[in-house]
Amino acid sequence: MIGGFQDGIGPDLISDLISNILIEELIAYTQRLCSHFTVSLTKLSFSKNYPKADLPENKINGKSIILVPKEFLRDLPIADSFMDIDWICKHNEELRKYLNSVIEGSFKKITIQEQKGHIRKAIIDDPEFLKEVLAAYKSAPLEYYDFSDDPTGETIWYQATKTIAKTYPLNLKLTNNPSLDEVYVLVEEICKHFKVLVEDNQLCTLLYDKDGKRKHESAAQLLFFGIANSYCRANKIDLSPESDAGRGPVDFKFSSGSDNKVLVEVKLTSNSKLAKGFTSQLPIYLKAEKSLKGIYLVIHNMEISDKRWEGFIKLTNESGLKNLKMIDVNAIPKASASIANE
Repeated sequence: MIGGFQDGIGPDLISDLISNILIEELIAYTQRLCSHFTVSLTKLSFSKNYPKADLPENKINGKSIILVPKEFLRDLPIADSFMDIDWICKHNEELRKYLNSVIEGSFKKITIQEQKGHIRKAIIDDPEFLKEVLAAYKSAPLEYYDFSDDPTGETIWYQATKTIAKTYPLNLKLTNNPSLDEVYVLVEEICKHFKVLVEDNQLCTLLYDKDGKRKHESAAQLLFFGIANSYCRANKIDLSPESDAGRGPVDFKFSSGSDNKVLVEVKLTSNSKLAKGFTSQLPIYLKAEKSLKGIYLVIHNMEISDKRWEGFIKLTNESGLKNLKMIDVNAIPKASASIANE
């Protein structure tokens, strides 16, 4: 809950803090599992602040692997604000009344900065308040991450795309010294193939949870990565996810040699920055990577108004960005034939 009291502290830093506190236990846990499953260990460094330890090696990048019990993994309900304070207050009506009395109104209606200011003042004025908040938090039921439903799309993409290249082969070939145009054609074919798999082979279902709620954009990015990576390996194309181009991370960089780079940016129609990504974000990345071609992969995960879509199409047509191509994918699940006929 420290993020609610202090600026600049969010989920990543909190996870790092906890991992550092538990690092010896996590190493011991990793070693015990590797011993049980006869996984070989190597003396590896995992941080400049710690001595080398016997750990499994990532065969792709040579770095060490530390395992974490999946029961430890969850979304942090309160990390960078107290916007979800109601989640706690549901279990403590007195706390709800206190917070609303502090600001003489509804706590949820003020800004995050105002929330933090009120929380800090309340703690200084009444230390017992902090004890009440922590007690309410501890008494709330634990919510572990549901790996079977995978609501944020962290893992389900891997198994779903593991055999995709064999099941749905693509006839892709590059010459020994391919040109930029050849690499671009190959990447475009992969994007079009992804479109077919999503629209016609039920991969769209992986972008929603069991209740039909849309998953985060990262779920779509991971799904595309899993599919694209299998075809890239077969054609000796380097695929770098979230490549840092100096001005921020672009989703994917396909490359063959130092000069032939094609960038792909994935955006959902639920993303409010759909238009901005095409007109400013991707062109900046192209320039930073010294790449001459890029693809803007738009995935429809929600119905949008004809006016908004027509405006976006007009923007792409009139942008003058001839080195960018937009490919749209309909990922809105279709009703089954039996339902559609009723």
